[in-house]
Amino acid sequence: MDTSGMIASMSGVSSLGSVSGRADLAGITVDMQRQEGELQSFQKALEDASQNGNETELRKACQDFESYFIQTMFREMRKTVHSDQGIFPKGQTETMFQDMLDEEYAKNMAHGKGIGLTDMMVKQMTAQARGMAPGGIDLQV
Repeated sequence: MDTSGMIASMSGVSSLGSVSGRADLAGITVDMQRQEGELQSFQKALEDASQNGNETELRKACQDFESYFIQTMFREMRKTVHSDQGIFPKGQTETMFQDMLDEEYAKNMAHGKGIGLTDMMVKQMTAQARGMAPGGIDLQV
């Protein structure tokens, strides 16, 4: 899958934000625009690094993408937990703090060993730049 396909599939996973009660359409729109901007930024960084052949830049761009992916995964998993069943309802401040904490967890995971997404993306994109399949099969005929 090329970078545009990977980014496009991520936009389908993107969160629309947490909406309780009445839908805050302006908030959803702003969140969607922010996420779309981030995805386009990742796509440009990945394409630039891949075309330049600079593996350090490519690895950094892939780590940033993996961090975003992990953060999105955390956000979606949190949506499945009903946190309003405690003694005190979860406020907007706590939700914002939780999002920032998840972002830092995701960055630390991605810049450490990660979940393997960075290594696989670097391997695939490096092979594509050389005109070979990831298994070492020459794609240039």
